[in-house]
Amino acid sequence: MNLVEARVALVASWNGSAFVYAHQEEAWNDERDQVHPVLARSATGRYSYTFASSYLDEDGTAQPTILTGCRATCHADAIALLGAGIMPEAFAWIDSTNPLVVQVQVGSRVLSTGVHTARDYPFWLTVL
Repeated sequence: MNLVEARVALVASWNGSAFVYAHQEEAWNDERDQVHPVLARSATGRYSYTFASSYLDEDGTAQPTILTGCRATCHADAIALLGAGIMPEAFAWIDSTNPLVVQVQVGSRVLSTGVHTARDYPFWLTVL
């Protein structure tokens, strides 16, 4: 099995004026003495998560940041907000123009029509 453990985990939601973080951890930041990657909102349900070019390892040596994959899912709270026939969905990808940025899109899809609507639902993001 090709199991890979995430190096970054983030659970966040937009409250209308700022992000609320339920969880934010990075594998290299176990003592929480380094700056977290920056989460920004560009539009309803559209976010970017920007990493520094390097982070310090356990010896204090700067190591380059290399992102290899990511995934996002709507947090359970979003499911309770939806009616029958509507599915919450979230997507994450490494930006093709900047490999230090993860793009996230969150929303819902009407199953009968396939129409996607961007929404500011709580989401869970993992980055490899």
